Amino acid sequence: MSLEPGDLLDEPVAAFLDYIVSQPSGAFTRQSGARRLLVFDFGGGTCDVAVFEVGFDGPRQQPTISPLAISRYHRLGGGDIDAAIVHEVLVRQVVEQNGITPFDLSFDDKKNFVEPALLSVAEALKIGLCSEIRRLESFGKYAGADRARVVKVQPGLHRFRVSSRELTLQSPRLTAAEFERLLTPFLDTDLLYPVEGEYRVSCSIFAPITDALERAALKPDDIDLCLLIGGSSLIPQISTAIRGQFSRGTVLTYSDPVDVQTAVARGAAYHALMLSTLGRGVFQPAAHDDIAIKTSGGLIPLIRRGTRLPARDGHGCSRCELAVPETTLFEPCRLRVEIVGGSGDRQRPLFSGIWDIPGPVNKGDALLLKCELDENHVLTLDLRLVDNDSADPFKLVIENPLTHVSNPQRERLRIDEREEALRNREVPSEQILDTLVELADGYRELGHREKALEYLRRALRMKGSPDVGILNNMGIICGELGDASRQEKFYREAAGVSGWVAPLFNLALAQFGRGEYKAAHNTITEVLQRSRDAAYLVLAGQVAAAEGRLGDRDDLFKEARAKFAAPAAMDDFNLSWAAAVGQLMPDPEFFDACDRERRRRKAGLGPADGPTGGLLPDVRGSLVRASL
Repeated sequence: MSLEPGDLLDEPVAAFLDYIVSQPSGAFTRQSGARRLLVFDFGGGTCDVAVFEVGFDGPRQQPTISPLAISRYHRLGGGDIDAAIVHEVLVRQVVEQNGITPFDLSFDDKKNFVEPALLSVAEALKIGLCSEIRRLESFGKYAGADRARVVKVQPGLHRFRVSSRELTLQSPRLTAAEFERLLTPFLDTDLLYPVEGEYRVSCSIFAPITDALERAALKPDDIDLCLLIGGSSLIPQISTAIRGQFSRGTVLTYSDPVDVQTAVARGAAYHALMLSTLGRGVFQPAAHDDIAIKTSGGLIPLIRRGTRLPARDGHGCSRCELAVPETTLFEPCRLRVEIVGGSGDRQRPLFSGIWDIPGPVNKGDALLLKCELDENHVLTLDLRLVDNDSADPFKLVIENPLTHVSNPQRERLRIDEREEALRNREVPSEQILDTLVELADGYRELGHREKALEYLRRALRMKGSPDVGILNNMGIICGELGDASRQEKFYREAAGVSGWVAPLFNLALAQFGRGEYKAAHNTITEVLQRSRDAAYLVLAGQVAAAEGRLGDRDDLFKEARAKFAAPAAMDDFNLSWAAAVGQLMPDPEFFDACDRERRRRKAGLGPADGPTGGLLPDVRGSLVRASL
């Protein structure tokens, strides 16, 4: 039996399907208008957050659902909380009960022997303590309780071996005070990044929530419904924190803990039943935003917001008749193809590329664009010359064009894979140097600076000669470690082996940040002797202001402001420095424009402008659009 489009169902959608089937009197009823749903799936090993737009459509009021954003954290789950219990509570009890010191257990002992032996004990303590907390809450007695006296004990003697010796743990215990202390980093609303310690990873549950909301360009108050699923969402402190975050919306839960953990499986079963009996699923997928193509005459819509999927030629989507924008005889016509999603301030690029149409072609030659958005939200486009079969068509496939999917743990997984390949000698010799630099970049991103620095040292030794990029990165890392002496050494070495001025600029910026204004002045003067780029002028102006040279500051800022391009045309580096100029000059209009563009990019919308080069297609004929 083969799978057809629409047969598969995303896990968050399956969970929501189970909720509306098994909880018919719940908060989700047939109301007019779309509502925004956030599904928070916090399981044993992952934390997935999905944001949807849901509603009812058509005379039969069939439920419609449109994905807005998905954030998948594959290294955040209840297992991380269990590991915290092991290393911060149970290891201490093991040490006390066995008459040993903490230093008698090495890293390998704790990680490879103690942790595997006690993870199930930690999980049982967690589940039992959460049940007791919920019981006390039901009677209104937990809020004022002494957390140190609310305790769960796991009776019995637990034996396990650590290398050549046997250790025991008698009646391990976990108090509510200890548990709430362990949960603090998991409930932090400010520090939204994973912190990888020696033994475990801790990360706030609000990291994937905030990530998904930002990618959907929404705020917590924009969420109407929030569904909690996954066994770890049963932790009382977790559900309380979620309710506080979405106080304006309605938080949907199950009364039976088993239902919370089996919602996805049951929802998938309901979906399979509908496919088998009715030939269609419960939900009708729909496009939650417009999709359009840019032309020389403006945007032409291809698929409208609310279109039921699949949208194919003649059924819910448009067929565009475009035209070649210029005549070329021998050189190819460089046609710029830009597909955008959304409208107004929420407009964002979905694709930008160049189609080189081989000459000869004439201005006005007909082009035909066909598109399709299927039930699985895969956008397919086919653009071709109408009366010329010799030119290969331009074809494009974009998965989930209107949905932002993020997995910030991808970097850690990639590092593990590359290190394993390096250890097993699977990396070709000519790629080892690049792999070492790649691993250094990955570890720096994770905050493991000493490890990153060691990989860069290895790369430099392997190359056997100065490398400006490696030396510059070593300077950056030393600065982050607070090692100013080696930071300057690496920056100056990098600047000495290349005409690239960035290492000296980085040094001047570091000196300015430490309040070493005279040294920063001397260094930025060296920079400006080589290049008077706008960002360099801004830093020079800031140094001048710190030294009280206000006239020089104003002249430098004025020169920098004249060099900056429009906000949408700047890269992120120059945009941040341009915003600084607008704030300090001040130039309110320019600063506001830069700030708007920065917020667009932070939300994952990308630069407003498309690619450089090429010409947009002309509009040849009227738009032929099928009824929705």
